[in-house]
This record gives sequence, structure tokens and C-alpha cells, in this order.
Amino acid sequence: MNLCKKLRTTCALAVAACLMFGGAAWAESVVPAKNTAANSLVNCETRNNAGIQSIIGAWNIKGAPDETLLAIHKDGTYEFMDKKGDGSCYGTVKVIFEKHPDGSRTPWYNFYKSDGTQWMGFTKNEAKKVETDLWSGHDGAVHFVRRLENKYHKTGKNINVDDYLGVWGCGRCTVVIDKEDRGYLVNVKWASSAADGSNWTYHCVYDDYSAILLCNGGGTRVDYVFTDSGKESCKERYNDGAGTFVMRKGVLTWQDKKENAGASIELRR
Repeated sequence: MNLCKKLRTTCALAVAACLMFGGAAWAESVVPAKNTAANSLVNCETRNNAGIQSIIGAWNIKGAPDETLLAIHKDGTYEFMDKKGDGSCYGTVKVIFEKHPDGSRTPWYNFYKSDGTQWMGFTKNEAKKVETDLWSGHDGAVHFVRRLENKYHKTGKNINVDDYLGVWGCGRCTVVIDKEDRGYLVNVKWASSAADGSNWTYHCVYDDYSAILLCNGGGTRVDYVFTDSGKESCKERYNDGAGTFVMRKGVLTWQDKKENAGASIELRR
């Protein structure tokens, strides 16, 4: 069974989990619900998205770190990227409680696509402040593990994604970081001379847990040359690049995973 089919099957199992044994389920939305009596408990627990704090950050399916990326954000949204299939999606996260006949309840993280349909459900471990594993459904068919890039989560306190936005430079290299749609666009320009150089483009997601920008694939490099007459010619070198951008203490570093292009520079505003 390929990844996309497995995800769809697991989604169906998660929905069934809330209905089996005659149990009931209710949700705690990570976005404050309207003021109704039925939603009073929802508002009390989730005004600051406390229900999903333990899973905020970047994840990948175990054994496929370069093929998949799941980014869960503080505002209760998520993006899932699958480089080899058609399973990429985005949407919102809710905490669902499965109520059992004996009065006990089981918490779940339910992920909903932008069209409102359910994408995936994971059991929630309420004993952990920071979860490192997410298992889908009752059978754990899909296993996500937290990405801990070089332990950056230990140095990312008080850093926000807005701290990355703007223009950064070091010598002939300039990096511009802007918001785009559901992520962040990073453009890198490195001039070898006045007449030639290279441009890298990355579509990134922000890892709220480690406070870094991640591009898991699709990064491009285009080399350019200007002739004496001023005419520009461009050649794409590749379109399967990946990279990480890390800002600490006012210094931005670029970790290019395709050819290690940014290893020697430290960029500042």
C-alpha cells in the first residue's frame, strides 16, 4: 500500500474510532469557538491553543525524512508535504475526545483538510509536555517522528518567524525572506562578479518548535550571465534542492543540503 492510500485508510479508522462501541466524541477547537453553552469547555481549554502545544513543530514519517514533512503551527494550522505522492494537504488541528461507556475518554489529535474533511487522527499522550512520536489510528499504521534539527529547539527561545523577514547580506550574497500563501519564500542571490552569479529559491515552512525555516525539497538554483551588450542568459542547474535557514543572535545561516553552498557565510541585516 502506497503512502497516500495508507493515509486515507488511517483517516477512515480514526473517524471510526470516535463512533465505535456506542461512544461519543466532542472536539476542542484550537481556535476559540463561538460563545455557546455547548462550547464552554472548548473555550476554557483552548484559548491559547493549549491542546496542541505538545505537538507544535516539524515532523516526518519515520524512515522517510527526505520524502515527507508535517509542520504544525502555534495557530492550530498545519501543512503536510509528500514529495513522491499526491498526499500533500493543509488545514487545521483539533483535539477530539473519544468517550467510552465506562466514563473514561481517549484524546485524539484530528487533522482536517482545508475543505473540512478529515485527513488524519493521532492518539494524544496527555502525560507528555513535548511529544516525539505520533501514531495514527488504533493500529498505529503511520508513525511520525519529531524533527530535531541539530537541537535548535534548545536555542530558539523568544524567536518568532517575523524575526526572519527582510533582507540579509554578507559580501556578494543577499538573502530576501518574505511571506507567501501558507509559507515563506526565500530568495538567495550570490554574485560571482558584476556579470554572473546564481539565484536559489526555496519555499519554506516555519518550525515553531525549533524556530527555523525548512525547505524539504523543490529548491531551485539558476545561474545567470550578462553579456557585454547587457543581455541576460539563465540556466537552471537543479530543481530538487533543500535547505534550512537558522537565525540566532542577529545572524542568519544558510544550510544548503544540495551542495552546501552557504556553509562559509554569516548573514546580517
